[in-house]
Amino acid sequence: MVEGGAHVAKAFLDAGLVDRLTIFESDLVIGEGGLESPVSPSDIPSGFHGVRAERIGRDRCFEYERGF
Repeated sequence: MVEGGAHVAKAFLDAGLVDRLTIFESDLVIGEGGLESPVSPSDIPSGFHGVRAERIGRDRCFEYERGF
């Protein structure tokens, strides 16, 4: 599990060290322009496929796994 912010998460993705992505989205924007994220449901890196999408209250959760 990587929880170190956008730059650390991107470094792990770029190094090919990620096999599962869990993305939480909200309609609430924090700060001007929102928070930086290395990936969103609209730009999932190639090789990943969706395994789950669900609503949790007003938020959304998406999970992706790397295909082997």
